[in-house]
Amino acid sequence: MQLWQKVVLLATAVFLVVTFLVWWTSYGEMELVIVNERAMGENESITVNITILTMEKKEIFNGSYQFNGTGSIHIGNITNFLGNYLIVATVGNVSVEQKIKYGKYFEVMEVIVTDEGIEIKNERSCSSCESSAVAPRVPLP
Repeated sequence: MQLWQKVVLLATAVFLVVTFLVWWTSYGEMELVIVNERAMGENESITVNITILTMEKKEIFNGSYQFNGTGSIHIGNITNFLGNYLIVATVGNVSVEQKIKYGKYFEVMEVIVTDEGIEIKNERSCSSCESSAVAPRVPLP
């Protein structure tokens, strides 16, 4: 093999590796969707407190949202550092804590408040993927 062929082969290999790494690390910002499906009276409201922590218990997001009826809130651009996080959702005196993944295919987290309890969904966002992590529903008082 001549020198120019080795150079072309090396450049092609480097290009393919860099292209793969750019594709693998391409993901959007973490998004959080809070959905209230709880049946509520006219003058009733609930407050949902959301805290997202790193696994070392460093707080990266803290928010409190009030619902006067059913509806949802979409919060975008929380972080773009992939990894594992801990999400804590609190409604009244009921709290749910779950480890979540954020990275390729795990970009949207859902917190669903229903009459039965609080549910945290951390599902893969691609249509052909099978894995998902859903916290068990914690009953509300």
